Amino acid sequence: MNLKKKITTVVLFTISCSIFVLFLCQCKRDNSPHLSEHTYSINSNTVFIQIVSPNSTNRTEKKVAIVVFAEEGEDIEEIKSVLGDFISNEYKLVFLLADWLSIFYKYKDSSATNNNINSIYNLLNNTLSQDKKFILLTGKLGCFSLCKEIQSDCIEGLILLSPYCDLNSSDIINNNVLNTPTFISVGENDKNAYNFSLQLYQKNRSFCEMRTYPTDDAGFVLLKSFAHAKEQIKLWIETIMTRNN
Repeated sequence: MNLKKKITTVVLFTISCSIFVLFLCQCKRDNSPHLSEHTYSINSNTVFIQIVSPNSTNRTEKKVAIVVFAEEGEDIEEIKSVLGDFISNEYKLVFLLADWLSIFYKYKDSSATNNNINSIYNLLNNTLSQDKKFILLTGKLGCFSLCKEIQSDCIEGLILLSPYCDLNSSDIINNNVLNTPTFISVGENDKNAYNFSLQLYQKNRSFCEMRTYPTDDAGFVLLKSFAHAKEQIKLWIETIMTRNN
């Protein structure tokens, strides 16, 4: 092979490699989740909203959104890393970051309760009008799973991770029932959350599953430690969707 042919071969090979690399980069870019951010106000309380949507190019998006109520100070990126495979399975993740404990405590027994309820309904419906919504609550926020602010006709179900209550849980349980399909995941050695989860499970009047694990890990740490827990959540969501169709 003469020098001219060698040069031509090298040039063609280089061009082919460049095209292939560009193709791979484009594929990676096309498959990257879409991220959007917004803010909302509930009775002068700011809610930071981050929506992570699966890229549905050449795919059929499930139109299911998992709405994560996150407390101020929680690391959304860390939570996102734990829940990342839900995106891979074409679920949308919606993070609502706010001082939810203050919002729920402040308006639980006040004259502003109805306005607060409507504000949460509006937030969910305006942000996710086309999606089937499943609310995810962890830790103390699980205490409010029985409240009207959470139980509504605009959601398909509740996902509770290690829920517990530092209020008088007996009064809350006795005066309320869970009418919303619910999935509870909790560590058997996490006594406060385990006992409260049992009460919620027994009080549920809808389709409810409770999965326990031999650990004191809680919340998103529990999901990170036990991949099985995430698979059970997915199966439960699919069951709810099938029942409702």
